[in-house]
Parts: sequence; C-alpha cells; structure tokens
Amino acid sequence: MRSRTLALGSVLVCLATLLVQPGCGKKAEKEPEEIKTLPDSLVSFRQKIDWLIPRSFESLEYACQNKADVEIDAAISLHAFVPAEKFLGIFEGVTVQFKRLYYGYEIFSSVFTVDPTLPIDSTLALLQLEARSRLAEQIRYAEEQVGNVTDDLQRQSVERELGGLKAGLAEIEANGVMLYGAEVRAYPEDLKGLMFRPEGLIRVIFPGVPTDGSWVRISPFHFDRMMQADQAAADARAAGGAPGAP
Repeated sequence: MRSRTLALGSVLVCLATLLVQPGCGKKAEKEPEEIKTLPDSLVSFRQKIDWLIPRSFESLEYACQNKADVEIDAAISLHAFVPAEKFLGIFEGVTVQFKRLYYGYEIFSSVFTVDPTLPIDSTLALLQLEARSRLAEQIRYAEEQVGNVTDDLQRQSVERELGGLKAGLAEIEANGVMLYGAEVRAYPEDLKGLMFRPEGLIRVIFPGVPTDGSWVRISPFHFDRMMQADQAAADARAAGGAPGAP
C-alpha cells in the first residue's frame, strides 16, 4: 500500500512541474473558478485529490501572472512531519508571514494560530506547550474510553490509538514539535518557487484560506491512511468483494 501512495506522490510532483514552471508568462485571460464544491461524480478520496491538486496549481499560476505585486493568502501542505528547524528552512530567503501552523505526530494533528507580534522562537515555544496539552487531554480521553469499551475489537482499536498518542507525546517531549504545513501570506512568485526547493517536501500550495476539515489540512499520516483505505476498497471491488468505505 505504501508504495502505491508514494507513487501517487511522484505523479503529483511531475504534475506540479508541468503546470507550475518557475517564472511568470503572459497574463491569464480568465481567472480560474473558485473551488467550492466537488463534482458528484468524484467518489473516492483519490479521485477528489486528483481533481483538486491541479486546480490549486492553476489558481496559483493565475495569481503569479495577474497578482504578482500583491501578497496573497495560501495554505501549504507537506508530504511528511518535519522538525521545526527543517520546516523553517523551506522558507529561507522568502518573505512570508505565518498565520497558522499545522503540527502533530502520526495519529495526532492540530492547527496553531500564530500571534504576528511574537518572534518565531516564542511562537514555537507556545506551540510546544499547546501540543503537549492537547496530546495529554486526548490521552486522558482515550484511557477513559478503553475502560468503557466491552467489545474486544473496539477496545483493541482504542488501545492502538492510545499507544499512538503516547508515542506522539514522547516524541514531542524528546525532540520538539513536528510540523507538516502552514497557512501563510506571501507573494505568488515566492510561493511558486517553493515548489522547486530541493527538499521536495511540499505536497500542494493552495491559494486561499482553507476551512476547518479541509483536505489541505489533512496530516501526512491521515492522508496516507485515507489513500490506503481507498486502495483497499478499489482492490475489494476488483476482486468482487464488498466495496468498503474510502
């Protein structure tokens, strides 16, 4: 399953290279339509992502060609959780204002609103405190659930989730908070240039401000899980079994 997910990532990187080359060409004649609702024909998670990502690139290209001198809002999602130092290194040489940071570790993820008056060191210190507090709260809740579940399979599922949360807390306490994206304000050309950084960490740059639960905010861990479930459902259909849920 993992290899299929990685293969999809390679396809998306190639697609980004084709659609978003460095530098701006002539101005686009028509602004891309705002991505509001997905077509009803798109059922699986993979189909939705394949439909959404090219339109994100198209929208960024339009901003580059027609709004080059205006800072725009955008959401940036990575392929992996990375340490804060590595995350900030992606933006080296780029004028950027961080508005929200996406953070977590494997099963745990959340969004942190940045205070623009604070330096980045203070922001990361506050983020560390929030991450530990949220994880501790979720661990307490999961421990309560384990005691209330009578079904063996459900209890095993909750226990696995509890183990993942505890591992996340231990990782954050030992090595600091991990990041997987951000909502920023920056110039379109700078945003476009980020796609070609040698780290290759960026999955997508989405011009605009995503809503709660947006696909852009999905962590790498949950993104891979949804892709794997989607593939399992496709395999079941191909084998003539129950389709399952993506």
